[in-house]
Amino acid sequence: MLDPHTLSNHVYELRLGARLRGLEATIDGVLVKDGTHPAIRLVGTNATPSTSTNLLLRLAPLRTKVQQAFPKKHPVPATTDEKRAYKTLLSQWRGETRPVRITGPLVRKRGQTHLELEVREFELSPARP
Repeated sequence: MLDPHTLSNHVYELRLGARLRGLEATIDGVLVKDGTHPAIRLVGTNATPSTSTNLLLRLAPLRTKVQQAFPKKHPVPATTDEKRAYKTLLSQWRGETRPVRITGPLVRKRGQTHLELEVREFELSPARP
């Protein structure tokens, strides 16, 4: 799994005049609990069972969108539905293991070792392509 800070530093070190301000992902997986935290277990990977703990992403409410409005490069404000997506997902999920597709910023908070996926939008039991 890509670490947003590592990727951002790599892009900066290329000296192309670019900086990565955020990383958004759309992830297909299964809703599960990581202790008391809601999480998504990634599906369709070739990881071995011994690395399965690396396949969990804790879920969090959306704080800031990655998208920016041009030309002034102001953050695009989240819509009402995007702001509520995390709470809506939790209200529709009854704690059972369930397929889901979640889109949102992939973040690692300072001092934490695990990545979180902030829920911007979701689809429960998505159709498989």
